[in-house]
Amino acid sequence: MSRLMFSGLAVAGILTLVLYPLPARVSAVATITPKTSQSVFAAVAGFVEFTVKPGDRVNEGDLVARLRNPAIELAFVSAQGKLTNHQALIAALRSAELSDPSVSERLPAALATLEDLQTQFEIHRLRREALEIRAARAGMVLASEKKAASGNAEEMLSDWSDLPTDPKNRGCFVTSGTELCRIADEHEIEAELILPQSVATRVATEAKVKLALSAMPQQYLYGEVIDVSRRNMSSRESDIDTTEARSAIVADTTSQDVSYLVRVSIA
Repeated sequence: MSRLMFSGLAVAGILTLVLYPLPARVSAVATITPKTSQSVFAAVAGFVEFTVKPGDRVNEGDLVARLRNPAIELAFVSAQGKLTNHQALIAALRSAELSDPSVSERLPAALATLEDLQTQFEIHRLRREALEIRAARAGMVLASEKKAASGNAEEMLSDWSDLPTDPKNRGCFVTSGTELCRIADEHEIEAELILPQSVATRVATEAKVKLALSAMPQQYLYGEVIDVSRRNMSSRESDIDTTEARSAIVADTTSQDVSYLVRVSIA
């Protein structure tokens, strides 16, 4: 299973539950829900050079993504050059003012132009700085929502699909405002698991859980069961593919209409 969506959407996963009488390995659909999360957006457009991966841990200020935009770089260099040249002009005027008082008449206009150039330089500096996107908080990186591939052949050469953090999207173009990922407090995350009745009835609250998501096969999330409740699967059909909600280890699964929702607090 390759489904990868977070924050209230379905995520395919493999979990180890401490069931009676022995622990069991179960394939199920999990919904990873951070209690609090912060979206990370691209403030400017650019080509993706680097991104963190879902499951990575970041600290405040860590680099989350790096974009490349030649137009922004060129505008910054141009603004910097104009500012540097005008600062040299003002320095020359002030030097000449000592021997030629009439030069002072040119200073007010030159200083006003300097202020405008400083404002323009600051704008371009911030746009260039925005090409490096940093974490505003510490936590675990979660994926943004998936995007379907464009049907236009020309757009497909530069446009991204699925997740902007996918390695295949390196070099692809993202527009300003694109949600690149989310950062959640890894100590405040819950998982909701859809299990068939034959498995769920063997799960008790406080049972220990080891969860591996398809997006992070080499990393594990640990937690314990905080609630087991009967849930009508038809009410969740818009969120998940119900065929994925069947346990991989149970041959005689019961009807999906009597599946159970198991809530797990991730440590």
